[in-house]
Amino acid sequence: MSEAGDGPRPNTDGTAGPPTPTGPGGPTAAQRTGTVAARRRVLGLIGYAIVAALVFDVLIGAILGARPDVGSHLWPLWGGFALMGLAVALFAATLQRLRGPIGILAAVVITGLFGTAAIPPA
Repeated sequence: MSEAGDGPRPNTDGTAGPPTPTGPGGPTAAQRTGTVAARRRVLGLIGYAIVAALVFDVLIGAILGARPDVGSHLWPLWGGFALMGLAVALFAATLQRLRGPIGILAAVVITGLFGTAAIPPA
């Protein structure tokens, strides 16, 4: 006969081992953790887009001299650069989440083909 402390007992579903939590600490906690990680990732991408846009705006405008009037166009262009960078970053993150490493390759190809401006011949 088996005593109370002689090893794992079968659960209600017939498996041996500790019972599977189904309450507040169970599978819903894992789902919430995924949601928190996704929110943290999106916030990181937003921060990246803002900082990268400022760096590129200052680099292109002031250092390389691509824009002659840096003072009056810095803030509007910074916002535009940040929105474009965020859009591409979220697109790439979505494809990576859906397809893994192939999603990153697809994001590079799609943004490379469709994201370049068409320059009409002179």
